[in-house]
Amino acid sequence: MILFAYGALLDVVLLLKTCPGARTVGRARLLNHRLAFPTYSNSRAGGVSCVVPAPGHEVPGALYEIPDQEVPGLDAAHHVPEGRLVREQYLILGEDGRVELADLYRAAKLQGDFPPARSYLEDMLRGARQHALAPAYIQWLESLVGSAPDPR
Repeated sequence: MILFAYGALLDVVLLLKTCPGARTVGRARLLNHRLAFPTYSNSRAGGVSCVVPAPGHEVPGALYEIPDQEVPGLDAAHHVPEGRLVREQYLILGEDGRVELADLYRAAKLQGDFPPARSYLEDMLRGARQHALAPAYIQWLESLVGSAPDPR
């Protein structure tokens, strides 16, 4: 499976805990969507990301190749069997300019607009740096981390 990661799964180390056979394909963008935090995570004590339609906007991220035998574990880690998230296919623009079909996880139900969880943002930021996403995007994530409450 080709996975488009835009949230905490941008962090390669975090992804490899569930999918040790994952391989990075490269940077990519989901066009005509924006990042939102419409789901509350009790374990993270704050909002977690989802992509929502937004003409003219884009969500940067990374593509990974996930071995077929590791997909069920990744689905379970993302609460797909319980219906909290869904895995769906979207057209993604790769850094090479090619459009390809990739799976991504998104909230099954948008619950509201929550302040992002600091630990979640830290995972996103670490991943954005690992993949050398656009400096402006990294700066935006840094500003979110800096303004997010620290529950510790």
